[in-house]
Amino acid sequence: MDSETSNRLLLQVFAFKNAIVLDEPLKQALLDDVLEVIKKLNSVKYHRDNLIRIVREELDARNTSKEQSVITTIDLSTGAEKEFEALLLQAKATLDVLVKVLEPIAGLKLATYGAAGTGVIKQLKNNLSDPLKPRAEWLLSLVEAGTPWVKQWVGSYRDTIAHYRSIESSGFVGIPDENGHLQFCPPTDRTGVRLTDVAKLLFEDLVTFCEEFLVCAYRRANAS
Repeated sequence: MDSETSNRLLLQVFAFKNAIVLDEPLKQALLDDVLEVIKKLNSVKYHRDNLIRIVREELDARNTSKEQSVITTIDLSTGAEKEFEALLLQAKATLDVLVKVLEPIAGLKLATYGAAGTGVIKQLKNNLSDPLKPRAEWLLSLVEAGTPWVKQWVGSYRDTIAHYRSIESSGFVGIPDENGHLQFCPPTDRTGVRLTDVAKLLFEDLVTFCEEFLVCAYRRANAS
């Protein structure tokens, strides 16, 4: 388990632990749910790191090869796209696990994060008693503000590979230089952004969103 990712969320929950007003079984259930979130984040990081490694190794091999005549100029067979797809699926799974913390904290049971958070928003608006709603305002605002982000980074990409087809990728593209020697570029998505850049940004955004979601959720169970 990656220590940096784990510590960010564990230190957070321990900082709030004494202020969270829950029975001990519920506190333990909450901690268990946070640990599951950490495991999912580490799965995302695992696939991100594999993607970066594959791209680095493939570029090194291609750009230093003396036998470029046997190298395909556009290559989708390296496994880079598969790692990117796995990362996206694990990112969505992370959000699905994240909302589980609302059951021990607020009694809200959600099977998944839903369509870009609409299920979470509906639960927070309709299934909390009036005295409890003020403490959920921060969380509600976060989920509403995060809807475009989920649609951009998780929704369109993940739904494509989960339900329709493989991710769109340029593959490793070889472009001849002035001497006719192929210079290879890393795979990009349909908008021309490198898959490795998307993966890095998605992971950091996802960790930050989980941190903020958990802080707002802890506030719901805070004594003050």
